[in-house]
Amino acid sequence: MKNLRKIIKTKFDLAFVPYCAASEFPQSFINLKRSNEKKKKISERIKKFLLVGKSIECLNIIPAGGSYRLDNIFSKLNKFLAIPNFNQIKNIYKRFNKSKFNLINSEESFFIATKHKIIFKKNDFNTHFKSIIDKSKKNIGYNKIRTSFSKKEISTLLKKLENEMPNFKKELYDKTKTEIKISVWPKQPVLINNLHKKKPYLEHRIIFKKKKKITLKVHLYYKLLLGIINNSISWNEVQNHCLYERKPNVYDPDAVFWMNLYKFPK
Repeated sequence: MKNLRKIIKTKFDLAFVPYCAASEFPQSFINLKRSNEKKKKISERIKKFLLVGKSIECLNIIPAGGSYRLDNIFSKLNKFLAIPNFNQIKNIYKRFNKSKFNLINSEESFFIATKHKIIFKKNDFNTHFKSIIDKSKKNIGYNKIRTSFSKKEISTLLKKLENEMPNFKKELYDKTKTEIKISVWPKQPVLINNLHKKKPYLEHRIIFKKKKKITLKVHLYYKLLLGIINNSISWNEVQNHCLYERKPNVYDPDAVFWMNLYKFPK
């Protein structure tokens, strides 16, 4: 920000600073106390937001991005989403922040920029941008896959996938700290009560050369798995359609990202 001021030669009086991001954590991690993890993550993200706000020395800062809701069958997880509301940000801002920037609630105001000056005006956010949760399952594209559940056929397909997998993908996996276990179900895991206490219909462990100390168990619907490995959908699209268990509770982004490579070539 300071270097940018030197180039543009003007004072910045408004900045949009992210305060959280869309993530599967903690709502999709069924072996953790998700309510506690939610509280910890919200506090952590707000303090990070305030630290960035203080560092950039801007006059007015708006908490930007981060708000989202899960729809259809996954909406039951919304109560665990680690998304702070403005009042939570404001309360921590009052207690811990000693910088001089103004905290702006984007749900109450919009702004007009004129002659290097920012003018704020009131905005009826809830009327214009009300979040409506869609209960329809029509937007779940992989539901259209017509293959029936077969433990034998899926096991054979996964074995074929890993036998044909290029060495560079296996080497990248071995560089991660986490071993991935895939638990496959004939229905959506989010619809199964006490999932972590039940034995999966099919469990597949991804191991190439190295055993690892961190384990990430991915519970997923068999049609979702088929869609991923056959390239009809992207792992990035459907990460929040899975449920997870990790032991210990250590985040390894490299292992999660590697799942993008777990597919047959086009």
